[in-house]
Amino acid sequence: MQSFLRSNSCQSRPLDAGQGLLYYEYNPCARARAGQKDHRFMAVLLINKTEDETRFALMRGDSLCEYSVERTDREEIIGNIYLARVERVDERHNACFVDFGSDRDGFCTFGDLPVPFDSGKPRIRRGDTIIIQVEREAVGSKGASVTGYVSLAGQYVVLTPDTETAGISRKVPDAERKRLAEIRDSLNIPDGIGIIMRTAASGATKTAITNDLKRLIRTWKAIQKEGKASKIPTLLYRETDPVIQVVRDLLGLPLDEVVVDDPSTHDKLKQYLGQVQGRKKTNLRLHRGRNPLFEETGAESQISQLSDRQVELPGGGSIVIDRTEALIAIDVNSGRTKGGQAEEVRLKTNLKAAEAIARQVILRDLGGIIVVDFIDLLKTGDRRKVEKQLKASMRLDRSQHRIQSIGPNGTLEMTRKRQRSVAGQLDLVPCPTCGGRGTVVASRTVAADVRRRLEARLRQGMGWVQEIR
Repeated sequence: MQSFLRSNSCQSRPLDAGQGLLYYEYNPCARARAGQKDHRFMAVLLINKTEDETRFALMRGDSLCEYSVERTDREEIIGNIYLARVERVDERHNACFVDFGSDRDGFCTFGDLPVPFDSGKPRIRRGDTIIIQVEREAVGSKGASVTGYVSLAGQYVVLTPDTETAGISRKVPDAERKRLAEIRDSLNIPDGIGIIMRTAASGATKTAITNDLKRLIRTWKAIQKEGKASKIPTLLYRETDPVIQVVRDLLGLPLDEVVVDDPSTHDKLKQYLGQVQGRKKTNLRLHRGRNPLFEETGAESQISQLSDRQVELPGGGSIVIDRTEALIAIDVNSGRTKGGQAEEVRLKTNLKAAEAIARQVILRDLGGIIVVDFIDLLKTGDRRKVEKQLKASMRLDRSQHRIQSIGPNGTLEMTRKRQRSVAGQLDLVPCPTCGGRGTVVASRTVAADVRRRLEARLRQGMGWVQEIR
């Protein structure tokens, strides 16, 4: 196995006190000092495939960092491109609703429509035909969120038709950005099409990037041609094989090793990696151990905890995660944390909680509005430390997010875009007893209700009873 740090240093050394994985990942000098073979920095993708589902677990050392699952009986629609019909234009909400073949119409804001505008209003009306891409699937009573600005992701490039975008991933190192900018500016890009250089483009040759771009342009032209000849609504483009898609999106980390427990999936990935990888190779291995792959690596036990409402913090304290249709609330409890003055204990607990919250948000792929209720801190400087810790811990997140400051009442608000559909998360269903609220009716309330029902029956002459206790 290669090291997650990919340094050319000589000897490894233990972590400095108070400095975790993030310090080494974003500090080249520290990475060089840490050495190549430290297991704690290995980035390994585990793939477990059965007839019913395919599970993906990204491990860094012994810690589970990301988890998703693809089920054969549930169709993934995020990223799919459809030919849709406008069913309703809602000027009050600056949006329209489109029929793309789903049970519920998709919701598209005016700002996501690549159409001309007159006096601030788009030239669109009921019955118009548009090409849309699903950004977020339907959740609860809300329909899927869709956009008219399509994007096609390749190995090194993201194609953005109907835009003039010319960007480079923010995660690309500064030393590499100049080279990629020169390659981007030299590419033959058709008018009205933008591109974004992905993190995986770091180190890629101009020929590889050019070929990737040409393939995406051909795909987009085929989508447009299909849209002109198809009935409405219809599916025009579906994302690639989920296994290839996950590996493709993770290759820019960098990824040290991919371990698969299914021979056919191993052969498929071997062919794919041989086509797209240059000098920097990701090790691919077929798991042949007696124990299941996820159990042997410790991933299974960590996955089983992802449905827990309460997460314990090291040294005391906990965080409690509650989902509602409007937002996700996370409460920080001090518990029996020991040591130091009261303010010092509160700060220590909040710092540990910030790191745990970032991990749980990424692992559970929490999205939308997230409100965190930290333990109250009196000093402004302490609140800034907690904010800084949360932002640093969220740097490993591959999804778009925005973190606000802690308010005067001790709450912090953040927004995050989910990476996966609900189908790609844990398969949870509402409790048949409580209806998904997490509570059941108290015994005395049940008893009082039984008494009322019995008395009502007696009044109706439907029996007799000697005594009700």
